[in-house]
Amino acid sequence: MRPARPFHRILAPAAALALALAGCEQPGEGDVLSIEAVGAVGAVLVLDANGTGRADQGDLPLAGWTVNLDQPAGGTVASAVTDEEGAAVFLEVPVGRLVPSVPANALGDTLSLIPATALPFTLGASQTASLAPVVTLPTYSVGQARELPAGKPLFTEGIALNGLGTTDRVLHLKAGDRYIRVLSVDEGSVAVGDSVRVAGRTAVDQGVPVLDGQAVFRLRAGGPQPVPLQLSTGEAAGARGGELDAALVFVTGAEIKEVVDQGEEGVLLVADDGNGPVTIRFRSSFQVDPEAIEPDTDFLAVAVGLLVPGRLGTEVVWEIRPRTTSDVLIGRLGG
Repeated sequence: MRPARPFHRILAPAAALALALAGCEQPGEGDVLSIEAVGAVGAVLVLDANGTGRADQGDLPLAGWTVNLDQPAGGTVASAVTDEEGAAVFLEVPVGRLVPSVPANALGDTLSLIPATALPFTLGASQTASLAPVVTLPTYSVGQARELPAGKPLFTEGIALNGLGTTDRVLHLKAGDRYIRVLSVDEGSVAVGDSVRVAGRTAVDQGVPVLDGQAVFRLRAGGPQPVPLQLSTGEAAGARGGELDAALVFVTGAEIKEVVDQGEEGVLLVADDGNGPVTIRFRSSFQVDPEAIEPDTDFLAVAVGLLVPGRLGTEVVWEIRPRTTSDVLIGRLGG
């Protein structure tokens, strides 16, 4: 879809005057000629697709939407419907103080018109005004997003706990002490530690709140590396009832009790530091050799990874998923 472009149509003063005079009867001798003063307005209505709060190249034109020109005290002076590029054209608009608006039923309970892009303006006789009203999604914190019902479109911001690969488009996001997974991100490139804004829709996965991602926008690149949260193996296995879903965590000093080669599903290690077992899953692309790891002999000196829910029958279980092979250091007892 093409980006919205500024309104360029200019109505010449002579043309405006001709429009004002059109349809008027030729005045007779002694009659007073009454001319209604009018101007023209062009507006481009866009959706704030990147959350910047202003019209820019990242936005999407809103086609087929009604744009109104209202009086500040109330009452609509003129209406027009936007074309495929989001442009609406108003001709022969009575001069005076006007305010652009969008009907409330079009915005619903999700979208809003950014006030700073729809300020009152004064239209003079034979003048042309150009407007760029912007419709936006609400912005919620990560913590707030986790509490919203499923299906709510929004923006949220945080620190990326992982990078987005070409095939794995799931982003783990942290803001303060709250975390959320963003699934199926369509657009955007992100590295660990980047400060990002995400456009998405609230959803539920494996019984925990997540976002269905639409796009991610880098606000600041190359921030400090996120510090993982230290947990016991038992705490990691419970993820605090799901509150730590998507968190970056680490366990240390856990004995490896079992190694399972699941082929394309990767290699699983079951480890226990005495507080209960937890599963660490290596992706198959890591090419971990399961034969090189000896249960009850090897231990996890440290294992860093992202907490992700899976299922064991009807029960939700939590796994630590390393981001790279360097996230895990395996030692040998007595070695």
